[in-house]
Amino acid sequence: MALAEPEDDQPVTQALTYPYDLVVTEPTDLEVEFRSAVDEWPYIPILRGIDYLQPIVAGRGGIQVFAPAPDSTVSSRFPFHGISNVFEGTVNYRVESAGGDLLLEEFTTGAMGDWGYFRELVELPADAPDELVLRIFYYSAKDGSIRNDFVIPLDHR
Repeated sequence: MALAEPEDDQPVTQALTYPYDLVVTEPTDLEVEFRSAVDEWPYIPILRGIDYLQPIVAGRGGIQVFAPAPDSTVSSRFPFHGISNVFEGTVNYRVESAGGDLLLEEFTTGAMGDWGYFRELVELPADAPDELVLRIFYYSAKDGSIRNDFVIPLDHR
């Protein structure tokens, strides 16, 4: 990864930013440590809240999900967990019917600036249909629009 600073006359965003790369490796018992190759850039975002990166089953941008897997069968209470690096660490999620009817909308918190672990126990309404969609996203700080929107289809039997 190459790190570069803007030129003196170049316009820049007036905020701290932390560009990142997410690299998935094979499981290992060895300790992994990331170090900056540039003395002026000593900070590298890290994974916070867990010691082991589980297999990622779905995701987009700054939100990566460990469970539930797409097309899995869930009960009326199921775990939703993964890692995030999004604005204020807030991961929003909705449970919808396959037809798009909203059944539930909540949020959880991961991290911003680092990758942070989140975990929620989702409780479905008693009248939830058999075919569901878990919609995951975050709201833009700039204009409130939905960002990194993706869905995980689920069966509720």
